[in-house]
Amino acid sequence: MSRSALAALAALVIGFGFGWLFARLVDGGERPARAVVTVEPSSEASVEAQAKAGAPARRPPASAQQRRPRPSSVARSAEPELESGSSELFGSLEAAWRAGRLGNDEALLAWIVRGHLEAHDPRAAFALLERQAARSAALYRETAAEFLAQGDRVRALASFLRALDLDPGDREALHALVRLAPDEALTRLPALAQADVFGRKAWADLANELARQGQTQEALGLANQILAADPNDDSALALLGKLDPQGAEALLRARLAAGEDDVRTTGQLANLLEREARGPEAARLIVDVLERSSATEADVGLLPWSLIGASVTDAHDWFLEAYPLDQVDPAGMQLWGLTGDAFLEAGDLEGALDAWERAVLVAPSDPSEWIASLREHAPERLVGLLERRVRAQADAESRGLLGDALWNAQRQREALEAWSSARRLDPEDGRWQERLDAVAAGRSPLE
Repeated sequence: MSRSALAALAALVIGFGFGWLFARLVDGGERPARAVVTVEPSSEASVEAQAKAGAPARRPPASAQQRRPRPSSVARSAEPELESGSSELFGSLEAAWRAGRLGNDEALLAWIVRGHLEAHDPRAAFALLERQAARSAALYRETAAEFLAQGDRVRALASFLRALDLDPGDREALHALVRLAPDEALTRLPALAQADVFGRKAWADLANELARQGQTQEALGLANQILAADPNDDSALALLGKLDPQGAEALLRARLAAGEDDVRTTGQLANLLEREARGPEAARLIVDVLERSSATEADVGLLPWSLIGASVTDAHDWFLEAYPLDQVDPAGMQLWGLTGDAFLEAGDLEGALDAWERAVLVAPSDPSEWIASLREHAPERLVGLLERRVRAQADAESRGLLGDALWNAQRQREALEAWSSARRLDPEDGRWQERLDAVAAGRSPLE
């Protein structure tokens, strides 16, 4: 129950003077029978009805004559703090409601259930939902979430299952079911598939969860079902490659033979071969596609990244032609930089330095990431590299970066000249003026 609803309900109980009536409703002792008269706040007829019934005629207070909004419509953003007696209040309300004294309003049910949840008592909330044969999947789901927060997976599962019984398309409950009881989720799949409510990601999550729990055949069967519906589902294909690499390879090669989306399929097969430690074979597949005369720009943009992982040497050789140093290219900067990282991981420092230098030279904008790699592994090469970049690209960024390298090389006068030149070319970039000001103030410009 929201705090605003609680505040509204408390105001209703206390503000209208019904506290004494409420206390008598929930009291278990015997009371003399009395006529109960319903008072409609703004009705003249109700006052007359009281008189006819023998009850003293009373008009409701003026403040009650205008209809109040239902507490459920009050914005949750203005919720007050719960009072310490809230749980007792909800317990009393529930007792009176179960006895039939407060009607059977769905909003009141939601208030009481959420009151139990705010008091961190999901058992009371679940018991109430069961007693009232509640039809709200949302309330069961909220109760399940509180059980989970308390580490009670068994009762959380029972609550989620109740939510799914009421709303088979409740995706939040379905995803929770995948985590808590994949076997149960698997039994529900035919109906879910027919209703088209599960969602492809949840199917793939279920297949992976089954595999994690050692149910390999069930996971394989589900992965194949997903691929039958969507041959390009990467998650299902990756799972198939993990559980049955030979079957996955046969599937992908059959697609290539049939000419089905050969660029994407080539990338998927190359990734599979790479995971199987068959990098050179994967690289040949990729290069064959890249060197086809029919290869489009989109193909070139997709496969080079896979080529680096398959064989960094083959990637280096292919990039020499695809991204020459006299062509500025943002994709070339990223690919050369990642090639350098791959060389370094393979223990080839010289190959890494060469690739990082190429990334700096073809970069159309700030290549600071690769400059940082060079500064870490070969700072003595930076000045000559950036002087070469300035000759090719006489922009403010290149001159400013050269100034940084010159300063680190203890060539302060030349660094000041480079920063001054960068400031003149791009006065809106304040970095170069800040460096000059720092030097003038006797501080280090590169802190």
